[in-house]
Amino acid sequence: MLGSVSRLESLNFIDTAIFFPLYKTVGPLLTLLFGFMFFHEWFTPKELFGLALGITVPLLLIHKSEKSRQKNLWLGLFFMVVAAFFASVSTTISKYGAEILGNIFVFIAISEFIGSISGVILYKMQNKKHKFVFNNINKQFVLLLFVTSVFGFGGYLNLLLAYKHGGPLAAVYTINSFYILVPIVLSIIIYKEHWSWRKIVAIFLSIVSAVFLH
Repeated sequence: MLGSVSRLESLNFIDTAIFFPLYKTVGPLLTLLFGFMFFHEWFTPKELFGLALGITVPLLLIHKSEKSRQKNLWLGLFFMVVAAFFASVSTTISKYGAEILGNIFVFIAISEFIGSISGVILYKMQNKKHKFVFNNINKQFVLLLFVTSVFGFGGYLNLLLAYKHGGPLAAVYTINSFYILVPIVLSIIIYKEHWSWRKIVAIFLSIVSAVFLH
């Protein structure tokens, strides 16, 4: 939940085309470190090469021209790093849970329940003077929630299955990170976000980096 909130806060300040390549580079780097620390997954020459490629992504995206284009570049980057950290911690815990528990569905149910309670608590903390009410419930809202929940459940289930069947932490997480192309392209088409050769190269390098990191 903390990772999701930080991710949304970051996207309030920077474009998707900057956020996702950085987020999906920092995240795998952290999971690679956590995999080494907690699961004794060793670095290989190929993974080290992926690390080197990953370092070039921020250098391409954090350009002085972007500071004026974004609402608040540095605050957006700060929340991006926080979001990547919490996401890495979450996926590390998920791998551990998938390996020690016999029933993945129970793990998912408990995780989502606690996540929902955390969301309500965070809402109350931000809106202390208001009651927790649903003011904008309509058919479209419910449909969007249903579709999001179905796809979210499917993605999380397959992530846990990959961990349960012995997938290395960093490998599974980085392969999962390939989805960045979809929101970036859609954001360019739907929201008309800024596009440049730097971002094209950065997206390409983030994908290549992810390939070498697994």
